[in-house]
This record gives sequence, structure tokens and C-alpha cells, in this order.
Amino acid sequence: MVQTVYTLNEQTYKYRLNPKGLNLNSKQTPNRVDSFWVTIQILSELDKFGIEPSESLYTSLLQQVGMNFKRTFQLKPRAIQYACFRILTGIVNKKFGDYLVACLEIALR
Repeated sequence: MVQTVYTLNEQTYKYRLNPKGLNLNSKQTPNRVDSFWVTIQILSELDKFGIEPSESLYTSLLQQVGMNFKRTFQLKPRAIQYACFRILTGIVNKKFGDYLVACLEIALR
């Protein structure tokens, strides 16, 4: 069990390209979907850790969704691409729908 936890206010994660990593070496294999599954797992645990929707989280999520799309775009059949897109948009709408509506209302005032 964890004894001590430290947090930072600023985002500290930065994606780096690993030339020997799974995504560059997997080409058009189903392994390219792994980052998609990791993203879903992270989103499913936001509530568990008390993480509320925020602009920075939403922005990071959109960047990750874009990266996931690039990774799965060449997979065949096309139904894989469609399923990944539909699943992620459903989760994003569920987790961030109220937050996005509130942001829109503020912007329109």
C-alpha cells in the first residue's frame, strides 16, 4: 500500500517518441489498439481517484484521443476504427458532457 503521495499543480507528463516502442513497431497489427485500451482504463478510474473534469484534463484527453486515432487509423477492417471512435466519444460525452455544456454557457454569456 502507498504510504505517501505527492501531487503537482502543473502537467508534468510529456509524450516522447520511442523508436523501439510498441506503436512504431506494431505497424498495422491489432497491438496498435493498446493505447486505446489504456485511455479507456484511465477514464474509467477518474471517479475512483476523485478527479473532476477540467480544462487541462479535457485538453490532455483530446491530445490522447488524437494520438489513439493516428495509431488505429490504418487498422483494417474499418469497423475497428469506427468502434474505437464510438467508444471513446461515448466515454468523453459521459465524463465531460456536463462540463462542456457549462463551458459553453459561460462562453455564450
